[in-house]
Amino acid sequence: MVQKMFLGEILIQKKIITQEQLNAALVEQKRTSQILGSILLRRKVVTEKQLLEALSEQFGVTFLEIGGKYDDYFDWQLLVKFSPSLIVDNHIFPIMAKGEDITFAINNPLDLWLMDEAQRQAKDYRINMVLITKKDMDEFIMRYRKQRRTKMDKFFE
Repeated sequence: MVQKMFLGEILIQKKIITQEQLNAALVEQKRTSQILGSILLRRKVVTEKQLLEALSEQFGVTFLEIGGKYDDYFDWQLLVKFSPSLIVDNHIFPIMAKGEDITFAINNPLDLWLMDEAQRQAKDYRINMVLITKKDMDEFIMRYRKQRRTKMDKFFE
């Protein structure tokens, strides 16, 4: 059985951070109870992309670079199957349905409640997760809100 590496170990192995940077962040984590990735981002010792790539490796979840191609992943017919609260409040975005699988974009692979809620709303579909940047998630949410407003305006005309 392959043992999972910790986030800090992955970042050191990839030469993104030093042992000293990790130790300092772990001291802060112990003091504040914040998650390590947030501390490393705030300290600017990793970029969001580097962090997501390391989390992708740690959790075996694909990191998806949207690259501005939001329309390729925006499927209104899929979106209406899920509650606005799941999407807007919890920042989990259904981006693809294929066969009996639905793929959701997320920012935080540690949020187990969110994954459980996505599975509950997906009903009999299997769910898959991909990691995306906060910027990409914010853009998806903005487009979703705009589309919902447009649909509501047409409904009340």
